[in-house]
Amino acid sequence: MIPVDDWQFWVATTLAFGAIVLIVRPLLPGKRKANACPSCPSNNPKPPSNQHAATLTIDGKSIQR
Repeated sequence: MIPVDDWQFWVATTLAFGAIVLIVRPLLPGKRKANACPSCPSNNPKPPSNQHAATLTIDGKSIQR
C-alpha cells in the first residue's frame, strides 16, 4: 500500500519527479538551437581580430604554404 497520508512520501515523490525532469529535459529537442552553443564557430562567423595564423612546422622545420 502506498502511504499517501505520510508527508515524507510526498517530499520524496516531489524530489524524484524534479530529478526526472532535470535529467530528461536536456535530452528533449529544443526550439532555439542557435543559442545552445554561444562559442561555436557557426554562431560566430567573424573571427576575433586578435587571432593570427600559426606557423606550421614538422621536425622543427618551417613548412611553406
